[in-house]
Amino acid sequence: MTIRDSVAFVTGANRGLGLAFAQALLPPAIHLASAVFLLALSALLVAAHGALLFAAAGRSELPARARLWGPALATAFLALWLGVSITVGDGANFPLPASAQLPVRLAVGFGTMLLALGCLRGSATLRASTPRCRPSGWCASRPIGWWG
Repeated sequence: MTIRDSVAFVTGANRGLGLAFAQALLPPAIHLASAVFLLALSALLVAAHGALLFAAAGRSELPARARLWGPALATAFLALWLGVSITVGDGANFPLPASAQLPVRLAVGFGTMLLALGCLRGSATLRASTPRCRPSGWCASRPIGWWG
């Protein structure tokens, strides 16, 4: 690898060489371990947000059915968002033409956020559970500090 190749990698002038250059520097085990770690971390974030949603819904005055289905649907929405973003972001297995990459990524990033905001405004269950998620509600129910 020459200096010109290194400069092309750093500046992004040759994208194909950049991947080969990065793979030459790190062993495949590190690439696999980092991919597994990032996938597990993202799944853990979805699960943690789901647990927080169930905790907030459990403290609300909603009916039992709404306390179950509201957080379950929101957690399923987050899991679906994660799956679609991983699928769209995987250019090796799901190649997109260069002209479609930006609109598809914007649709995944902002389209799902706008859909979630629309569901939040349109759903009586989510509107009723939103006031329970304020930080003042969480801090008032638990002692702060180790002195308790």
